[in-house]
Amino acid sequence: MNEVPNLTELFEENKRKAESHDIEAWADLGYAYLHGMGTAQDIEKAVECFRKGAGNYEPRACYAIYETWANGVSLILFEEAIEDCFRAARQGHEKAAVAIEREKQQAHAVYPEFKYNPNAYVNGTFFKNKYRDEAYESGKFDLETLDNSKIICQCCGCETEFYCDAVPACEEDVDCVCPDCIASGKAAERFNATYIDNAEKEKVTDPQRIEELYKRTPGSVSHWLACCNDFCAFISDYCDNEELERLGLIEEVRAAYRERRSLPDDDDVSTGIGYALWVTLFQCLHCGKYRIWIDWE
Repeated sequence: MNEVPNLTELFEENKRKAESHDIEAWADLGYAYLHGMGTAQDIEKAVECFRKGAGNYEPRACYAIYETWANGVSLILFEEAIEDCFRAARQGHEKAAVAIEREKQQAHAVYPEFKYNPNAYVNGTFFKNKYRDEAYESGKFDLETLDNSKIICQCCGCETEFYCDAVPACEEDVDCVCPDCIASGKAAERFNATYIDNAEKEKVTDPQRIEELYKRTPGSVSHWLACCNDFCAFISDYCDNEELERLGLIEEVRAAYRERRSLPDDDDVSTGIGYALWVTLFQCLHCGKYRIWIDWE
């Protein structure tokens, strides 16, 4: 017969591990607070624990943020939940991957897809809560207020569930455009705007592809890469060491870091990646090759 674990002892053990910088323990500690296992139930402390783990990109904690939001906990906004879930899915978390596909399908059933930003509805390009920044800054998360506030597209004047607030090159002050107006090119035409600051357009000869990226593709990316005479699909604006290793890109990043810091070729620079530089991930739509753009902080 299996011995029933002492939940109080298990809670204290996970608490010690988390406080000793064991990032995997934060998810276990969060679930203990969430369900009152070995301690009094405390939703706020549960979310705090999940956020500490997710802040270190630990996949179970990242998915816990999404799962807790999906269960109606008003301390978490959609934007935080979906980005953390997307991050967990990219690290191989199976439940997160299923959830991301479900969220994408639900969005695509109503709103247009974007060739060069296929994950636009789950990677932080689009938002749902118009006053999310104010909520984060004040620490007051009132989803009823946020959900009841209508989001009106500045281009078509229609109410929208998703909106984009980043229009880099625009003559007017535009911070709310719906996916339909972006995909159709109406927003770019009305506001004389482009959504992309810089891209490798010298590598793309088809003017229609250039127009689609610049005028019909959302995404606040500092430099959009190209491959095989076409622009790449934007995957994410953050990659950790494990993902870079899994995709076979870690040595390219290490070499760039050594060159930037004038370090010898045999210097192990893994700890610097993610702190001194920011890696944006793309994938070629034709050959499937992953490409990265490095921003130095």
